[in-house]
Amino acid sequence: MLKGTEFGAAIGKAIQLKLDAGFAKSKAEIARHFNVKPPSLVDWVKKGSVAKDKLPELWRYFSDVAGPSHWGMTPAEWPAGLTQPLSDEAMSEIGLQPPSNTQNANAGAESAVMGAPEQHLAQLRSDAVIVKVFDARASMGLGLAQPEHDTVVDHIRLTKGWVRTHLPTISGPDSLAVLSAYGDSMSPTFADGDILLVDRGVHDIRVDAVYVLALNNELYIKRIQRRITDGAVIIKSDNPLYDPVVVENGERDGLRVLGRVVWAWNGRKL
Repeated sequence: MLKGTEFGAAIGKAIQLKLDAGFAKSKAEIARHFNVKPPSLVDWVKKGSVAKDKLPELWRYFSDVAGPSHWGMTPAEWPAGLTQPLSDEAMSEIGLQPPSNTQNANAGAESAVMGAPEQHLAQLRSDAVIVKVFDARASMGLGLAQPEHDTVVDHIRLTKGWVRTHLPTISGPDSLAVLSAYGDSMSPTFADGDILLVDRGVHDIRVDAVYVLALNNELYIKRIQRRITDGAVIIKSDNPLYDPVVVENGERDGLRVLGRVVWAWNGRKL
């Protein structure tokens, strides 16, 4: 493993790669993630002096842009459970075109300026949809208090091709967000803790579908149907143990649609 100023240089490079990839907005955001002030981050880069108890999180946080070799480690030394930047095989699997050996050999002046990590990230960015992961759980049962502010805790990366193929009717890729589900009222469609992709550009009930909604300042994930006869909203659970709720037209002021659930991370399209 690198030490001293070499380790600091590796931290500085990882920070820049993280920013260039769009996985962090600023160095201040990165500092907040590690619960340190920005001057401490500067010291990390200048001196490579990082408390030992922060090293596992350092490797985890930057693992999407910097693997073992970046830190002077072998794959065997890489902490168990941490991901590594995508291999050529993984890139092919999710629809990205890895550079061939011929391309690497004949990259010309551009490759002289742009190193392998930068080339890798440039290709990822060109075919990537970066989706924000929010620190908010939506209840599938009795409701959870709606947070006052949206808090982004992470990002996930989807290929544009996957989005086009699997989510052709969303309002737009920039409207996608990730929430986690809480409770069992939508079982068996999805379960407690499942990761959900939500189209936050949907604010009206145009089709019968599963929505994230705020009802009297509490968050829910429910199947919503509109009653044809009078336009009332029927809020249903897929779990038959939960009774439906009918919101009459005159009571709809307390109901807000925050988005439509379009994919549950159990491979089931909604």
